[in-house]
Amino acid sequence: MTDASVCPTGAAGYGFWIVSARGGTPGGGAFKTHIKDGYEGEFKAVVNALSYGVTNNLIQANDDVLVQLDNKGVVDILKGKCKPREDLEAAYSLLKNILSTHNLKLKARHVKGHTRVNDQRSKANRMCDMRARLAMKEARRANTHSQSKETT
Repeated sequence: MTDASVCPTGAAGYGFWIVSARGGTPGGGAFKTHIKDGYEGEFKAVVNALSYGVTNNLIQANDDVLVQLDNKGVVDILKGKCKPREDLEAAYSLLKNILSTHNLKLKARHVKGHTRVNDQRSKANRMCDMRARLAMKEARRANTHSQSKETT
């Protein structure tokens, strides 16, 4: 499960929840680069979560991976229904490299975000949203702090 939160300033954060037979962990953080919009943030959140999962052996070679998120456009990319925007080609190449290097079989599912439903998927989505929002606020504070240093 992944989510992203993007501020109009371009500061953004992401959150994820990875569960496998080898364990589960929440995670996330601030993006290190300017994020144009929610579409970019959501897509890069998926790539970051997969990278984290592989690096930490939660996701291993030949695994079936189900990615759930609340952005239908990104779900369509992951399902192969469409190509990403041109500005996401580098992230898309990284995603394809992770999948092919580890022979992962990716499935994607849309989960409706910002609901009051209390099933496990909705609860996990809210947790990811909370982590993403906190990381975005952290990124925004860091950007504001670095800009104030530059002007003095």
